[in-house]
Amino acid sequence: MARGLLRPGRAYADAVKLFEPYDRIRDPQPEVRVDLLRLIAEVMRRHMEALILVNNRLEGNAPGTIRAGERTDLTAAAGCLRAFRTSARVSPCKFRSTAQSAQLA
Repeated sequence: MARGLLRPGRAYADAVKLFEPYDRIRDPQPEVRVDLLRLIAEVMRRHMEALILVNNRLEGNAPGTIRAGERTDLTAAAGCLRAFRTSARVSPCKFRSTAQSAQLA
């Protein structure tokens, strides 16, 4: 399990005040996006499963964070992020092979 919750050093209450109403990314964290994609790539390489949570308090809009990570295009993990983004709720993502991920696009 990995959680993208808050920028290091930022208090939860401060993030709530800064980001409400959570309608857009207000504080991009590209390093965190890259770290999450690297984690996804490693999980896929090991043929494991993982639960990745992204919170509105990380950048201001969790769906926007996921879309931005998807556009980073570092690995085939972006296919999994597309499937993750389209779910109605945050749920586990079973990592697939590159061919299976391409079918999700």
